[in-house]
Amino acid sequence: MKKLFKKYNKLYFNNCLLLVDIFIEQDDSTYGYFDSNEMCIYLSPEYPREIIEATLLHEMVHLWQLDFDSTVNWVTGKNFHGKYFKQFENFIYLKDGIKI
Repeated sequence: MKKLFKKYNKLYFNNCLLLVDIFIEQDDSTYGYFDSNEMCIYLSPEYPREIIEATLLHEMVHLWQLDFDSTVNWVTGKNFHGKYFKQFENFIYLKDGIKI
């Protein structure tokens, strides 16, 4: 996953993201999540690879938000998927057809 993280970082984030730990953990309630306190990404392994890869990219956008989207409230979760997330999501879809 770290190799894919580096690829996505170059393709979509101009290498501005710091490499964080990525953990593969069973979680039936979500595809994955970004933990802003521990600065790591968790991915659930029981889904098809295509979904896991799209989830990694989705969580990388949240990592990007930590430094570049001041509208996110990391305590309440407000604007996790707000205006800037949606713009990034649309950019990725238009560039490569990946739905995150």
